[in-house]
Amino acid sequence: MTSECASLDWLALLSKGVTMKHRYPPFAIFILAVVSSAAWAGCPLDGVYSTDNALLPGVASESEPTGQSGELGNAVHAESVGGGAQWLLSCPAICVEPVMIENTVDGSGNGHVTYFTVYCGGGFWLNGGAEAWSNGHTEYLADVDVANFTTRITFAGGVPVLTTTDIEVTAEFLDCTDTCLTFTVASACQVGEAYGADFPAGYPLPVWMDTCDPDPMLWGSWWDVCCATMVIQGCSTDADDLDWGHVKALY
Repeated sequence: MTSECASLDWLALLSKGVTMKHRYPPFAIFILAVVSSAAWAGCPLDGVYSTDNALLPGVASESEPTGQSGELGNAVHAESVGGGAQWLLSCPAICVEPVMIENTVDGSGNGHVTYFTVYCGGGFWLNGGAEAWSNGHTEYLADVDVANFTTRITFAGGVPVLTTTDIEVTAEFLDCTDTCLTFTVASACQVGEAYGADFPAGYPLPVWMDTCDPDPMLWGSWWDVCCATMVIQGCSTDADDLDWGHVKALY
């Protein structure tokens, strides 16, 4: 299938995770332990950032352990193009049965079916440094509150010919007091499905929901994503500095 989208990537946040709630990779936890909180704590700057200006697009994968889309436990992973150096979305997984909200398929098998799907858990990481939203810290970590996907499958003669998804993710930065991040994707296009070992270069492998471990023997789909927008609004720094004791409490 030919994608109608630009690029957006779904890889595990910093490549591996730990728990459903705080799904950050072991080396990310190591960084939290050895780098002073001043280097990464704090909230990013309010603003609207998009792929029209400061935000990089990316690529995506969704694991399908049973070989079926829309199954509980299917996990999505994404990163900015170029290896995820700007942003990463780690392992939100389907936690509620998808709901069909529209079906226009006629007797000839032409039309589309639309599903609304809720994904839970996972984390979001943003680079700091010289990025437009940075206030001088090196990085920003967030817990995903919820990720809502609205997926349309288009049929021609009873055969699915195009699958697109609109995405809205809300998240709370770990050192901020409020949920102040909304990350939306106006269009993600499914390019193909295969075992991870057969994924084309440039797309992340599908990963397991419980560990975020990539697995070349896991079935999944790969996606191109365009038109991303990130809204950061109303963030306020927690009065308590995120010191090593607080980090240990998180895990």
